[in-house]
Amino acid sequence: MRKIIHIIGGRIQFDSQINSGTEFKITLKRYFLSENDNITNMTPSFPIERNSLIKDINDSDYSKDKRTIMLVEDNLEMLSYMQLELSKIYNVFVAKNGIEALEKIVKIPKTDIIISDIMMDGMDGYQLHLRLLENDNFNSVSFIFLTAKTSIEDKIKGLYEGAIDYISKPFSIEELIAKINAIIVNREKQKNEAMKESIQAIMERMLKVKDVSYENEDFFNKQCQIYKITERQKEIILLIANGLEYKEISDKLNISIKTTGKHIETLYEKTNVHNKVDLINLFFK
Repeated sequence: MRKIIHIIGGRIQFDSQINSGTEFKITLKRYFLSENDNITNMTPSFPIERNSLIKDINDSDYSKDKRTIMLVEDNLEMLSYMQLELSKIYNVFVAKNGIEALEKIVKIPKTDIIISDIMMDGMDGYQLHLRLLENDNFNSVSFIFLTAKTSIEDKIKGLYEGAIDYISKPFSIEELIAKINAIIVNREKQKNEAMKESIQAIMERMLKVKDVSYENEDFFNKQCQIYKITERQKEIILLIANGLEYKEISDKLNISIKTTGKHIETLYEKTNVHNKVDLINLFFK
């Protein structure tokens, strides 16, 4: 708002009293219409009646198929508008300040993103973010600062504190939704990559072999005799130990995936194990 007023040559004055409130005075230059000026109707940014905004700010109905967002904003018109628009796509929970947000976040399903104003009474956005960073249950939640502050110093502070993004008011709801979606997509990619790396590390640690057909062969053959493993089942165990999946095993042995699955089920029954890692540990030292 301050930026817009300054652009059009206006001035803002305020008088603030502790425990009483703040009074703002906005002065704009008078404009005189010329003969060529055309007056057009302007649609408000928030096309909803003010009274209904204040009364109807509620959490959206929760759906497990949607991502969950928490909005923290002390401007009731802004809060209600964002809740109305974002709840078409996401689960949206609302809080009117940082203190209320801290109380609510522990009671709702897993929150993916928090969108918070910075300047709020009681606990501002920076303080809320720091409190969540201190909590192991919430320090991984993505955080977007939403504020009227426009200086580069303010933006740098928010980003240094770990915020994912920083959106200045006024903004378009389309921009906000685009940023939310980008964060969700990137987090999902990171999660998938981390999972792949973890699985790979576990497999490498558990297998401990590059080519088990030549390593610990005596122990392998002894175990096969104990559990009455057929030649075909031996081949499958060796391929599993070398990290091959069902389809790859099927291609190697020129059998169907269904047949491969039956062989592996039979192996589990014979050895009384329930997964590949336990099967490998049983046949290889």
